Amino acid sequence: MRLAEWLIGLRQRFSRRSTSRVPARLRRRKSQCYRTHQSELLEDRTLLSIVSIIATDANAEESNGQISDPGTFQVRRTASVAADLTVNYTIAGSATNETDYVRLGGTVVIAAGGSSADIVVTPIDDMESEGNETVILTLSTSSAYTVDVDKNKSTVIIADDESPVEVSLLA
Repeated sequence: MRLAEWLIGLRQRFSRRSTSRVPARLRRRKSQCYRTHQSELLEDRTLLSIVSIIATDANAEESNGQISDPGTFQVRRTASVAADLTVNYTIAGSATNETDYVRLGGTVVIAAGGSSADIVVTPIDDMESEGNETVILTLSTSSAYTVDVDKNKSTVIIADDESPVEVSLLA
């Protein structure tokens, strides 16, 4: 039998009697047990940050010889901001990492004291006429945080700056 269960039984037996009849050593143990139990509950209830992602600038554009117009994702957290929080994400979409845009690493760190961090998608002008392409980031689960299921994925569209090539056949 666990100490807490034993103490609960003891409390029930003495609940109708004056607490002065409970020996001091038992009152002390009960109090110590209660404090320890409360401490364990608080540790178990430590709130994890809830993380979400949104595209704060969902439109990026290749440069056509100029500086590219980047797109931006923002990863946000709730709860404690006392320590750095590393958030993992997966990359998908029709655009290719390191070919169509500057490499994204799959993690972002929200610094201590901050509630968000940006992930910038900088297009690479590849001189190919390929149409608009997408970059889709999805937050990965972790024991360090909880993912907001309604805001776990977002998309940036990279506009192509090359004109489509038209081919016509003459008869």
